[in-house]
Amino acid sequence: MIFQAKYHNSRYFNFVEILSQRIKEARQLKGLTQIELSALLNVKQNTISQYETGASEPSAEMISKIARALDCDPNFLFGFDG
Repeated sequence: MIFQAKYHNSRYFNFVEILSQRIKEARQLKGLTQIELSALLNVKQNTISQYETGASEPSAEMISKIARALDCDPNFLFGFDG
């Protein structure tokens, strides 16, 4: 996984898990279905589902596209609220 960093006490803090949760949260806040978001991004609905479950990691370019489509800061998608 590309977004995995070592965290306190040798535990791993999984950014992919946060990213997947935040993509789903932002999509729902925007009032979009997975099908609608997939159409905006020109990808299959299954791709969005895989991003939201953590089964697949979006590229940096796709993260940027997702943030634009959902009108959110990419930092939000990585769990940074503030």
